[in-house]
Amino acid sequence: MATLWQNTKGATLDALGNTLIPAFLNWVKWVWQRHPIEIHPETQALLNAGQPVVFMVWHDEMYTLLHKFWQTGLPTIPHILISQSRDGDFMTATASRIGFPHTIRGAHGRGGAKAAMAILTHLRTSNHSLLCLVDGPRGPRHEVKEGIVQLAQKTNAPLIPVTGWVSTLAFCLNKSWDKFQIPWVFGGVKLYLGKPIVAKAIVEGQTVESTTQAVSEGFQSFCQAVQESNPQTTRWIR
Repeated sequence: MATLWQNTKGATLDALGNTLIPAFLNWVKWVWQRHPIEIHPETQALLNAGQPVVFMVWHDEMYTLLHKFWQTGLPTIPHILISQSRDGDFMTATASRIGFPHTIRGAHGRGGAKAAMAILTHLRTSNHSLLCLVDGPRGPRHEVKEGIVQLAQKTNAPLIPVTGWVSTLAFCLNKSWDKFQIPWVFGGVKLYLGKPIVAKAIVEGQTVESTTQAVSEGFQSFCQAVQESNPQTTRWIR
């Protein structure tokens, strides 16, 4: 009986998570659009030219930032790399409902090799960019994975660091490995797209590990600079 209840409870929560929450976030997307976005001129030039790029997003900022991508004026909707896991199923459903219908499933380990081939083919043969949660699916938090750098080196796709600033109130799930962020629905979120990082230019004379570290540190510095350039008005509820 207990097992039946647990299975029923899990199925109910999954159903709610895959329907009500994405629908709610779809509404939130329009509320958060009152803040402008800031795009580095070199990145804007790449977007205007329609060149495929790899957008780098931290796992904890996924929901915060996806809603703002509609304001970038991208000619095509980026495909999203999402892990083959239960969390990945939820993220896929949510991404689809807020306007990102194309996903590539797989990460380090499960489905990784198949996903890597799909990504390479995607970037070489289409005009669609790719959005990656570069420290997922299980961390360490805010550390770029080597696979993203190797992907950029093989395809010559520039890496675009992406982060956001929450203007008012936000919730932080401290018990999750990524300290997942949920901004207050009536607050505001400002999106930042930083200067492109060309992994091939970094890699000369360096190992993949050192190149990945350089990319990771560059992304972290960019995020820190964004937070320091804005008023310290964010109130975190943890």
